[in-house]
Amino acid sequence: MTIETCERCGKQTVKLSTCKYCKKKMCVSCIKNTKKVAKTTTVHICKGCWTNMKTRSEYKSYRSAVDKLLRPQFREFGERRY
Repeated sequence: MTIETCERCGKQTVKLSTCKYCKKKMCVSCIKNTKKVAKTTTVHICKGCWTNMKTRSEYKSYRSAVDKLLRPQFREFGERRY
């Protein structure tokens, strides 16, 4: 394992995460929030992107957008399955 530097605060750490919106590598203390979108996928947002209302609303609606894509289409009652 190599020691890497956080692009947001400059702290050196082993484990860095990437912000989905500004693409910066950040340490644990710079992460504002994390969402588990799927079984193996997590989305992180940094404190800098959290202050921007456009990226914050995009982050908050990210889960519902993914659910619409992954949710199976439900049939009407009595409709045959082929």
